[in-house]
Amino acid sequence: MKEHVKIRRQGKFYTAYEKDAYVLHAIANYKISKGRVGFPINVLGKVQNTLEDKKISYVIIEKDEEVEKKDYKNVNQYQKYLERGIKSCEDKKREEDLIEKIKSLPSYKIKKIMEYINEVIYE
Repeated sequence: MKEHVKIRRQGKFYTAYEKDAYVLHAIANYKISKGRVGFPINVLGKVQNTLEDKKISYVIIEKDEEVEKKDYKNVNQYQKYLERGIKSCEDKKREEDLIEKIKSLPSYKIKKIMEYINEVIYE
């Protein structure tokens, strides 16, 4: 089966899980928390428009039934945006880890790091 972003209504929000969450992160910069992203129901149209602009197949599910589906078949860009979303999350994780390590250093070491960074940037 071709990949589709599965967006499920849950109360006043829509959610997407696992791989689908990475795709939505890539196109809308939604934060992934516990393997999912969520957005309010009034934003659904904007999300659909973005998915359609980028030619990403999707399914809207309400009460366990598909209420809308868009399938781009052979031009579906799901995999491309999945890879972008995963890479973006990995990059953010590395940044967060680096920041935590820097915060634990004494100020004289932070100063040395900053001098080095400036030297590299302005070579």
